[in-house]
Amino acid sequence: MYEAFDAFLRLDTWHSRHPADLQRFHEALRRVIHEHGFNPDEFGQYMVRKRGSGENSLSNLSEEAFEKARSRYVDDAWAVYYYEHLRQ
Repeated sequence: MYEAFDAFLRLDTWHSRHPADLQRFHEALRRVIHEHGFNPDEFGQYMVRKRGSGENSLSNLSEEAFEKARSRYVDDAWAVYYYEHLRQ
C-alpha cells in the first residue's frame, strides 16, 4: 500500500515542503489512509527502505536532512490518521 507514495518520493523536491509537494503527499495519503493496516510509522520505515535501495531522490539527501523530512511526513500522516479515524 505504501507504494502509493512512490511517485511523490521520486521527485527531487519531495523533502522541500513546497505547496505542490505537500499536495502530492496528501493525495497519496488520501489514497491509503483508510486501508486496513495503514500505519504512519510503517510508512516512515518504508521511506527508510526506499532510501536503502538507492532511490535517488531519497539517497541524495544527508542523513540528517532525510530524517528531518521523514519525521515531518510521518507526523503529518499521524495527524491526518487520527483526524480521519476519530471523526468516524
